Amino acid sequence: MSSSSLFAEWGEAVEVDALTRVRDGTRRLHRQLDRESSLRRLASPDCSLTQYRAALVPLARAYARVDRLLIAGESFRPVGLVPYRARSPLIGPALVALVGRPRPLVPADACRPIDSKAAYLGCRYVIDGAQFGHAVIARALAGSELAGALSTQALSFWRIRFLAPDEWRGLCRRLANMSTRAEAAAVTLSARRIFELFKRCFAQAETEVSN
Repeated sequence: MSSSSLFAEWGEAVEVDALTRVRDGTRRLHRQLDRESSLRRLASPDCSLTQYRAALVPLARAYARVDRLLIAGESFRPVGLVPYRARSPLIGPALVALVGRPRPLVPADACRPIDSKAAYLGCRYVIDGAQFGHAVIARALAGSELAGALSTQALSFWRIRFLAPDEWRGLCRRLANMSTRAEAAAVTLSARRIFELFKRCFAQAETEVSN
């Protein structure tokens, strides 16, 4: 019986492949965020300073909210998974280097607290997996005109490796071997909520600009 099977012959729980489920369950939201928000411009070699600022502000807002969620949910972090490294202290200096003191963050909309190990893992999957997108952005920015126009501080966030390769593989192994179908579903639901949070932050920023 494969590790993705849901139940053994007599009904007892077996390992459930939540990794495949969360990838499939978030693919559309991930694509929308990458292609339909201002974030997409960061991976373009002709990204302008205005476009860079327009993407960094909502990104900082989203990470501030995620930081609060994961720090509050620390008790659900599985033993052996490296502690979460807050993003706000790292993206904040880049934002200040770009726009000076940014406007206060818009009060957070209601975000469901992390209430289980599965929900914690779903959130970490999205946030820690984002470092691979960051690497793409770092390469694009290094080859753009912005590299010469911006300080190292304004660009350094994209080069940070939040999880080492073996730590990322360890997180994926946890997801590939969840205990029950309910846990696998909770991982996917949590991951979807994080993508939706990012989408709301970017949509909100676009509304502010248009107004």
